[in-house]
Amino acid sequence: MDVDDKLIALYKSRWEGFCSSMKRIIEDDRCAIKPSNPLLLWIKHDGKEYEQADLKVVIFGRENNDWCGVFNPDIAPVEKAIDVIQEKYSDYYCEGEGSRKIFMQGMAKFEKMLKERYPGKKIEFVWNNIVKIGKARTENQQNSIGLPPQYILDVEMQQFNVVQEELEILNPDIVLFLTGPSYDPIISARIPDCTIEPLQSAGDKAIARVSIPQVRNCYRTNHPRYLRTLGKGAMEDYFNTIIDDIKL
Repeated sequence: MDVDDKLIALYKSRWEGFCSSMKRIIEDDRCAIKPSNPLLLWIKHDGKEYEQADLKVVIFGRENNDWCGVFNPDIAPVEKAIDVIQEKYSDYYCEGEGSRKIFMQGMAKFEKMLKERYPGKKIEFVWNNIVKIGKARTENQQNSIGLPPQYILDVEMQQFNVVQEELEILNPDIVLFLTGPSYDPIISARIPDCTIEPLQSAGDKAIARVSIPQVRNCYRTNHPRYLRTLGKGAMEDYFNTIIDDIKL
């Protein structure tokens, strides 16, 4: 199986329990905030290019806000439900619909800088989120930014905690969490074997080295929106500090 086949198999293995639990939330009037669709990765826009790259890079954001609206647990068969959500991922990231978002612009800057540092390497990138299910925007809930309520997070952790297995499938050489220090407990909960420690060469910059089994180079720093507030050149300075520490 190629990387996309493995991802689909992973999502299918969790789908029935995930749908049952989310359906209870969607139908419960006491749950004012409803779940969006999960972020389901899709790599095949590059064919085999990701798997054959010299450097495979996964960059994490925080959570997906209002991703395809309120999750619909009744779409059948499961292959169709997964395909619809993966098509959204392809349009947004692979085809560039989300390119005007501050996060995606920050991610693009890191990609450009890494490629300039290693001009002889074929480098491929995947975007992911550490929280796979965000808040949906509804008539009664217009703010879809930020972490969803605990009852949604609990279902994700119990039924759809797939981040560590996604990383095993993607087998990246470099992982970067653009999540900020406040999300460190969330990273640790979803990747239980990881450790997060300040990067000594970063000085007072909020950059940490994240130790994940089988990933040689893994870092956490601030979200691009915050890095922009630090002034001109700050984002480049942070990213250069990370790139300088990478060992190939």
